[in-house]
Amino acid sequence: MPVERELQKGQADVFEIDLDAGEFLRVIADQKGIDVVLLLLDPNGETLIQSDSVNGAWGPESASLIANTSGTFRVRVVAGDQVMPSGRYSLRIADLRKPMPEDVARIAAERKFFQAGRLWFQPGEESRKNAIEVYREALPLWQKLGDRYYEALTLLSMGEVSEDSGKKRGALDYYMQALAVLHEVNDQAAQAQTLEGMGRMYEDLADKQKAVDAYGQSLPLERELGDRVAQAQDLDALGRVNDDLGEKQKAADAFTEALALERAAGDHAAELQTLDSLGHAYDDLGDKHKAADCFREALLLERASGDSAMEGQTLDSLGHTVEDVGEKIKALEYYREALAAEREIGDRGSEAETLDSLGHAYNDIGERELALDYYRQALPLERATGNRQTEAQTLDGLGHAYDDMGEKQKALIYYGQALPLERASGDRAAEGDTFESLGQAYFDLGEKQKALESFNQALPLERAAGDHSAEGQTLDSIGDVYDDLGKQQKALEFYAQALPLEHSAADGSAEAATLKKIAGIYDDSGEQQKALGYYNQALPLQRALGDRASEAATLDKIGGDDEELGKKQDALDNFIQALALVRAFSLPLTEVSVLGHLMNHSKRANHPALAIFWGKQAVNVSQYAWAQALKLDIEAQKSFLENETVTQRYLADLLITQSRISEANQVLEMAKEAKAHFEHATHAPPGAVANPAVLGLDANETKMQDEIEPINGQLVAAGNELGRLPVNTPEARSQAEDEHVEALRQLESSIFALRTLLHQLDDSFPQE
Repeated sequence: MPVERELQKGQADVFEIDLDAGEFLRVIADQKGIDVVLLLLDPNGETLIQSDSVNGAWGPESASLIANTSGTFRVRVVAGDQVMPSGRYSLRIADLRKPMPEDVARIAAERKFFQAGRLWFQPGEESRKNAIEVYREALPLWQKLGDRYYEALTLLSMGEVSEDSGKKRGALDYYMQALAVLHEVNDQAAQAQTLEGMGRMYEDLADKQKAVDAYGQSLPLERELGDRVAQAQDLDALGRVNDDLGEKQKAADAFTEALALERAAGDHAAELQTLDSLGHAYDDLGDKHKAADCFREALLLERASGDSAMEGQTLDSLGHTVEDVGEKIKALEYYREALAAEREIGDRGSEAETLDSLGHAYNDIGERELALDYYRQALPLERATGNRQTEAQTLDGLGHAYDDMGEKQKALIYYGQALPLERASGDRAAEGDTFESLGQAYFDLGEKQKALESFNQALPLERAAGDHSAEGQTLDSIGDVYDDLGKQQKALEFYAQALPLEHSAADGSAEAATLKKIAGIYDDSGEQQKALGYYNQALPLQRALGDRASEAATLDKIGGDDEELGKKQDALDNFIQALALVRAFSLPLTEVSVLGHLMNHSKRANHPALAIFWGKQAVNVSQYAWAQALKLDIEAQKSFLENETVTQRYLADLLITQSRISEANQVLEMAKEAKAHFEHATHAPPGAVANPAVLGLDANETKMQDEIEPINGQLVAAGNELGRLPVNTPEARSQAEDEHVEALRQLESSIFALRTLLHQLDDSFPQE
């Protein structure tokens, strides 16, 4: 009768059996969730046979002998090295008799099988090579005995030895042979183990879909067996491969299921690894808050276990995640903690990566010199550790920092150094990004043909990488070049190609910007109705993103087109909405444009006094807006000056028609001063105009301003409140939902009040 026992990790059971000399004994230990080693000892306590095959915690371990003497032999069952703390096994005597010819053959097969196993675990490639040869000698012996199970285990062992030797295709072939035999003997545990091995080989051979299929076939077998450890391993593998295939949600689902099993088993090492993988999957899905939660949980486990190596990497990942949701200062804190941890254990490779992250973060907050310092610290470490991919990333970062500082030629040098490293490492996405950056730098330098060449080199790389967002950006940039070259039809073709890619990548900001560029081209060609169609597509995207600056600018453009098309009431409504937003969110550059449009609207409505009121406000705001204008590139500064000059001359003409000559002269004098200030600013550090001159208001204008001022105060208060609340993600908005809704209500109420007042003013002014 078989004996069934539970065995704890580190324990052993011993059984005794009396044998006569020459008697044949075969003992089988059926493993039921615990990996055991089966030993047969002679009466002197010497080990005669040690059976420990590759079948893990499930299936039989078999050992045979012919007694060389009479006496009490012992059978020892020892818990093997494994994750599970306990499990059951049953022990039975399969044969006890006088030896038969097949018994002698079985003992010979077992000797070969166990000898090969011992060779396998000896160090060195030569030992593994010898192990394969001995397994080959054992294989026909099992086949001759008709023992299909041990035939399959031998093939499975040959597969695992080949895998350890790096011979992936040979290993896959052995696994496939083993699986065919295991299907015949219907051993689910060994089938699952073999399928898992096949999954690893397909994964290493870059056949990811076949890897998913193999892991997917293994998982239900492990579930039926109740093998939680193997299930967790399979789920982790499925998560990893789905992540590689870009199936981020499937990856996150698999990692989540694996995590629960690892926690139940108390496998903290596997739990840590899965938390890290799950965090990265959530990060790729754009769920930054869940990603940060995973990394924080991992950090707690690492600190509890004293795992300093992983701690630095997790802090770096946490920094990237919070940086992506706009928490730049918090990100810098995590990066600095990571750097200290990495330096403490001498992990120079991770230290270099974190220095690169610090450079990127400082560049994002405008601290260019600090960014350059960290990038320069990273480079020698990356070169010393041979990390070409991170070296390329740092060189690209240096290029961006110099680019942002306006030093385009230096930027080109660093982009050029990054390219061959990206190409050598096969990082097509990074190579495409760098060509895009090169193109933009050439465009800014006015070298349009070189810009086009760089953009056209970026496109096939981005397409090969399947990066729709980057491809859309590059197509958009090519459109910009053609637009600048005066080839508007060509520009429209590329903008049209960019739009569906930006939409599929859910890049609302880029999609809205492209729609506005298309609208701008139609505006310039006098096709206002077509322009309106594109502006009206951009507007809801900007609102969904909470991009108030772009929303205000688009409303201003829509109002301008409505005005040109004779839709006076629609124009006024859009100008008023734009005015409310620019005042609520302190957007003086756009406010100058909106006020200029209101001046033009009132002039066309034969309300010259109201037009002068708006014109004066436009000129006065522009005096203070120079501080922001001088932060723009030189072409944008020129454009601002040109628009300001048009507004000033238009106002001066209005004042002259109303015989307000002294005020007109003051406006013209301010125009000269603005031009002189611009010319001076191009040769000096940017700064605001010292004590800028402003136009005074007459009694009627002062009265109007006094009526508007309280509403301006309400708008600013609402804008400040909305600016304080998180609006960059749906998750963040939900955390402050009540406050957010109240602030929006306050803003809408203020916009309504302003609209009502300005319509009253518009109606109350006599026409001339």
